[in-house]
Amino acid sequence: MVGSGGNFLEPERVPEPTPCQFWREALTY
Repeated sequence: MVGSGGNFLEPERVPEPTPCQFWREALTY
């Protein structure tokens, strides 16, 4: 799905943790 690191929401524009990072963390757990 999202492995790049933020496809729908650009991390540069969004100061908050992008959903990609959240997913990555969820996958880690």
